[in-house]
Amino acid sequence: MKEQPWHTDRSRYMAGFACPWKRLLNYHAFGTGLSPDRTSPALSTGIAIHSSLELLLMAMQQGLALDSAAEVDEVIKDAPNQPVLPDLLPPGDAAETLKDNRDICRALPHAFARAGIPFLRDSFAVHSIEEELAVQLEADTSIQFNSRPDFVLKTLASEKLVVGDFKTASSFQESREILTYADDVQMMINSYQVKARYSLDYYPDYYVIILLKGNKWSASPFIHAFRREGAPPFQKEDWQPRYYVPTPEGKKRTLGRAYNKVRVSDHRPVEEWVWEMDSVQCAQQIVILGPFNVVPEKVDQFWRGLPHSEASWRRDVEACKNLWPKWGQQSTQTLLDEWFPRTFNCYTYASRCSYYQLCFKGPGWDDPFNNGFAEREPHHTTEPKPEVIK
Repeated sequence: MKEQPWHTDRSRYMAGFACPWKRLLNYHAFGTGLSPDRTSPALSTGIAIHSSLELLLMAMQQGLALDSAAEVDEVIKDAPNQPVLPDLLPPGDAAETLKDNRDICRALPHAFARAGIPFLRDSFAVHSIEEELAVQLEADTSIQFNSRPDFVLKTLASEKLVVGDFKTASSFQESREILTYADDVQMMINSYQVKARYSLDYYPDYYVIILLKGNKWSASPFIHAFRREGAPPFQKEDWQPRYYVPTPEGKKRTLGRAYNKVRVSDHRPVEEWVWEMDSVQCAQQIVILGPFNVVPEKVDQFWRGLPHSEASWRRDVEACKNLWPKWGQQSTQTLLDEWFPRTFNCYTYASRCSYYQLCFKGPGWDDPFNNGFAEREPHHTTEPKPEVIK
C-alpha cells in the first residue's frame, strides 16, 4: 500500500517555530490535533467577513453589477458563519464588542462591493477563488505542502495572473503595513504554488486587501457615525462619518454640538449607511496594497529549510503516537516536554493562547475532549482527516 504523504502548510510550519507545543497540540495531538470548541469573537468575525467576500467575488466572476445594497444582500444572504449575538448579552464593553462584530460583518462586504470591486473590475477578471493547491516537495516527495490563496485574478491588459489575500485589521499604518506585506513569505509561497499549478514562466505578483473594522479607540465610521436630528420642515436629518471635517483651506473644523455620536444600527440598517456615506470616506476603509513582487531567493530559502524540519516533526510525532492514551500521566508529560519544548509565547496582542490550560495543567487538562476541545478538522481538502487516538 502506498504511504500516505505527510501534510503540512505554512501555518503549522511557522507555528512550530513560534512554539513547538502549540503546533503539537493544534495539529498533531491525539492523532488529529485539538481545536477549541468555541471560536473567539475576533476569529469568527474574520471568518464571516471572508465568507461574504468569497461570495461577492463569485458574483463578480458571473458579471453581476453589485452596485446596490439590495443586490449585495441577495448575494451574501447565505454566507456561513455569520456571528450571532447571544440572547443575554454580557454587561459593559463585552456587549458593545459583540455588537461591533455583528455590525462590521454586515458593513464590510457592502463597503468592499462599493469601493473594492470597481477597482478590481477595471483591471482584472476573477480567475479562481479559494482554490486548493498542493505540491509534493522535490527534496522529499513524502511531504505534501498545502495552500489556499483567497483569490487569483487575471490582469486584463497582459493576461498575467496575480494572487490576492484579504486581511481584516483594526487599524492601518501605511509604512508598517507596506513593509510587512512586501516581505510576506506566505503570499510569495502562494505565488509559487500558482506558478507551479498553471506552469507559468513567471512568479505572479500579489495584492493584499485590508478591510478596516476599527476598535474601541478608533471606531469604524460604518459602526458609529455622527447624526443631527431633523426638524421638519426646516432641517433635514443629517449623517456624517467623522466629527472633524476638512475645510477648503486644508484645515479641520468640527461638526458642531448639533451632531451626536450614535451606533448606526440603532437608527438604521448599517448597509444603507455604507451606500449613502461619502464615497471617499467609504473607500478609506478598504486599503488595497500592491502589486508586490516575489523575491525568488526567499522562496528558495523557504523550500530548502522546510523538508528537514518537517521530516523531523514527522519522526517525532510518529514516535509519540503511543503516548496519547497516556496523556494524563506525568511520565508522558515529561517526555513531551523534552521532545516539544515550549517557548512560552503565551500572549499575542494581550490575548492569551487558547491552549494555555492544557500547557499549564488548568482545570480539565487531562481530559481535553470533555473540557473545551474537539478534534481538529483538516484545514485543507487535500489533507485526509487523521484518526483520533485516545
